[in-house]
Amino acid sequence: MNLRYTAFLLLLFFCCCHKSSDKKIPVAAFTFSTSYDSVINTYANTSFAYSISINVLTGSITGNSVSYTLTNLPTGVTDSPLTMITSVQLGGIFHIKVGNVATGAYQLDLESNCTATGKSHHSVILNVLPLPDYSNTLAGTYPGSNNYCTPSNQFYLYSPVITAVSGTPFTIKISNVRVFDTTLTITALLSTSVVIPFQTIGSYSIRGTGNFTHDKAPNASLYMLTLYDSTVHGHDSEACLMHIQH
Repeated sequence: MNLRYTAFLLLLFFCCCHKSSDKKIPVAAFTFSTSYDSVINTYANTSFAYSISINVLTGSITGNSVSYTLTNLPTGVTDSPLTMITSVQLGGIFHIKVGNVATGAYQLDLESNCTATGKSHHSVILNVLPLPDYSNTLAGTYPGSNNYCTPSNQFYLYSPVITAVSGTPFTIKISNVRVFDTTLTITALLSTSVVIPFQTIGSYSIRGTGNFTHDKAPNASLYMLTLYDSTVHGHDSEACLMHIQH
């Protein structure tokens, strides 16, 4: 009888000890990596969005927000926000403005900071490129062009010719432009856009701005210009929208 009772107690003790030995699985520590462009190619006097994304390696980003800052920006370059905080959205965007900055490569520092992992530093190269001269690229005849002017509500069809100005980079002449009852030759300056500086041509005065883009397929190698200008002739003033296209 005592032997059976002793065996029962030993079995009960073994079961209880086995249950109490269960262990909880530890929660994985939070770790991550950052994806970003290490080289930024841009021009002076431009703005762009610079995106950053987070790749969670272990753990959860919930409760482990990560902040990013861009430092060592050259004079004339600004970013917004100054500090970007990201969490479950796993990324964010810096809005960067590049002013009149000299061409060259500038090394920036992208710092990430998280309570769980501490600070990390990443090298980013801001490469400010010399502006390409599109004057020869835009040269040619544009037979599908038109000009619509208000308040007279007149519509003009014409075939202007664009030529590069020899010895003067970033400058074009747009000839055979139809305005009012005559044709004009306009001087325009190129950058990332088009500027028609104020100029007097005979009894006409004109100025304006615009842009140029690739023409639609299949003419992918051709360009088109859209110009907004104001033309004065005598006491008459017109606001014109010029489509210079192939």
